[in-house]
Amino acid sequence: MTYHYVNLISWQFFINRKEQCKINVDSISLQFLLFIFGKITSRKSGLSTFRKDDSNIYLLADSTNSLTPNFILPIWTEIIDINISDDLISFLKTENHIVIGISSPKQDALAREIHRIFPE
Repeated sequence: MTYHYVNLISWQFFINRKEQCKINVDSISLQFLLFIFGKITSRKSGLSTFRKDDSNIYLLADSTNSLTPNFILPIWTEIIDINISDDLISFLKTENHIVIGISSPKQDALAREIHRIFPE
């Protein structure tokens, strides 16, 4: 299952999603706004939820974050540019909890691609 932690900038991308995923939002105002449109969400911040768990690996946009173990992703300009390199596949082979720290909707596309390769 894919869990999304959505902020105000990216919520519209997720509003009409049909596949199975869990949407969390990072503010009570966004949670209320989505409720008005008939979407039930939980209010949680992704960073605070996953930062303290030693069983996670992190896929990050740059090396300024001290989360480890991590893999620094290339900068993809468009969603269609997203691909999973052999190095990334090797990094992910034995992991069960992957936290993607890039912007939406690219994080969703990357999560779906990882799930396609590693359905377990």
